[in-house]
Amino acid sequence: MVSHIYVAARLYSALDRFAAGLLAMEIERQAARQKVNGGLKPFLPFRDTNQQAFAGDNKARAIYEADLAGMAQSVGLVALYDGLTKDSGVSMEVGFAYGRGLPVGILLTDFIYEGFDAGHYWTLDPIIGCIASYVSVDPDVTLVQPDYSAGHLAHLLETMRDFVEGFMNGGLARRNTPALPAAGAPVYCDVFAGRYDWSRRLQADLAEALGRAGVDCTVARRYSKSGLSPEEAAQRDIDAMLAARVLVVSLDGGEIDAGTGALVGLARAMDKRIIMISTSEVQAVNPDGQRMRINLMIEQAADRLVTDAGAFADAVLEAVG
Repeated sequence: MVSHIYVAARLYSALDRFAAGLLAMEIERQAARQKVNGGLKPFLPFRDTNQQAFAGDNKARAIYEADLAGMAQSVGLVALYDGLTKDSGVSMEVGFAYGRGLPVGILLTDFIYEGFDAGHYWTLDPIIGCIASYVSVDPDVTLVQPDYSAGHLAHLLETMRDFVEGFMNGGLARRNTPALPAAGAPVYCDVFAGRYDWSRRLQADLAEALGRAGVDCTVARRYSKSGLSPEEAAQRDIDAMLAARVLVVSLDGGEIDAGTGALVGLARAMDKRIIMISTSEVQAVNPDGQRMRINLMIEQAADRLVTDAGAFADAVLEAVG
């Protein structure tokens, strides 16, 4: 039986799909060269789920379910993860794969660093860093070329070759399965990871409202200075979410935090209840007229989507039961 490596990547432009296709071709080459027993092929969601044939009001749901079914046939996942803002759908797929015990490989070619100070910088979102089994970072493929020519493409292909070879020869054997902690607060709230003052206020307001009803709620704290390393702070948030029964996420503010997207995928894989709020009246519309508040892999993962901020706390309490 042929197994697959799931290729997660942005897919909203020709260049996004071209890069994902190059990575898929490299997986095919490496599998053929190594003569993998039983066969190993890339699973490229926008190519291998026949999405163009999906139609009707349930198209987004059909794509979501087809992508997760593709992951169920896979032995690992690789993700192209470039950009200052990471694709929330890719993040969700990374978290879902981790929750289902699949090794996760991450390829970065950008040169973006974030951090609090010189002692706490990170190139990869701390949640993703905790989840990943294998990571390759090569900013030189972006920075050193004098022009974007055949030489640049050759460097990119070499980077992809080294990444796929490393993942297939070592990363696939590193199953980084989540360990379930003891039960904790029944609700975990992650609003842009508590990165901004407004998101911390929203988290605190929800925790206060739930507290008045006798329900404990932990909130995302990985971007608050705490003396912990970025990885330790991220693992604390992962453990808090896994210890909860309900994950609460806000979709307001644009592309959600990469780690938050991964926690959505992890929560879905672990059969948690997921409550989302989106108060924006603006929606994205694809060429078929399908409307989305955010990447469909995030939106379709929700058990309930609340559009009225005044009803948010009550929806969470109902989910707690």
